Amino acid sequence: MRGDLATKEMRVAIDAMGGDNAPDCTVNGSVLALKEWRGLKVILTGPKDIVEKTLERALQKLSSPSEREEIRSRIEIVHTDQYIRMDDPPSLALKDKKNNSLVKSLSLLKSGEVDAVVYAGNTGALLEASVLTLGRLPNVKRPALITLWPVKEGGLAFLDSGANAEAKPDHLNQFAIMGTVFYQVINGYPSPRVGLLNIGSEEVKGSQLQQEAYKMLRSNELINFIGNVEPEDLFSGKVDVVVADGFTGNMVLKTAEATVNFLVSQLRDIAKKSVRATLGGLLLKPYLQDLKKELDYAHLGGALLIGLNYLCIKTHGKADEIAIKNAIGFSRRLHEQNIIERLKEQLAKLNHSKNGEHKELKPTH
Repeated sequence: MRGDLATKEMRVAIDAMGGDNAPDCTVNGSVLALKEWRGLKVILTGPKDIVEKTLERALQKLSSPSEREEIRSRIEIVHTDQYIRMDDPPSLALKDKKNNSLVKSLSLLKSGEVDAVVYAGNTGALLEASVLTLGRLPNVKRPALITLWPVKEGGLAFLDSGANAEAKPDHLNQFAIMGTVFYQVINGYPSPRVGLLNIGSEEVKGSQLQQEAYKMLRSNELINFIGNVEPEDLFSGKVDVVVADGFTGNMVLKTAEATVNFLVSQLRDIAKKSVRATLGGLLLKPYLQDLKKELDYAHLGGALLIGLNYLCIKTHGKADEIAIKNAIGFSRRLHEQNIIERLKEQLAKLNHSKNGEHKELKPTH
């Protein structure tokens, strides 16, 4: 039975073996989430003996036997013989490892036994398995990973963050529509500004993909398209939804993350160069730590794989336990806002005529 929105009860399935730091961080992060949200229940999928031992270690870190017992009562382990590694070729892994923990988590979601899946593992495997298991929303050609960056009030919705290395102009056009609906639902903003990530603001900039996508976005009456945006515009507050192909989007995302880590590291080195700098560094240390957490993708709660029939969250392959906890929290927030049903309602209004024209889609208020 699906979680009750009124009581905010929710069930989340997590592939305990997904990610570079699994199963320790996936299990520890689940325990942290259960500690914070009492209405939450978690199902961990993977080899039961491995997951059980990891869970026991995680529970021992809790302060009291009663707390350990209460949290353990809200965790279930579903055994699978196999799991997909980060370096497994997606198609081959899904074919050779049919009884794997990722597919089991997705099957629990499709059957209604959980309300969301959180996954930190192989992105390619998730994309293939989720499309086959969960299916796409009506009229959606390609699901995309949409991430909410905290660079402005209300955040910046960025897609595709890495689901589709290659894309066609009509895919980017559809990403813009899904991104618009997502932003409307998340922030209640009726007409979010949509930009196409490019190397310049002029219409003729970019490759054939960007140029053709620009024309489609400009004529799309379902979105508030403001034109091309450059990387510097991502931090300026001038745009709410940014659209890119998955290869470009993932590179920008990882570059931004690496830049934050580099700047924090440089500031730490500077603080060691003199007594005065050290004192200044000590004063700035808590603020730098807060800044890093705010801008670190691993702590943003992950990305929604938007365009599917169900709620599926992908978080960083290097996710630590805090990132896993935040990804669960992100899924909880989207579940409470009924994001999938609202996407279905809005996309259902996107009726295609034979010549491909769109009927107007009214904004969500």
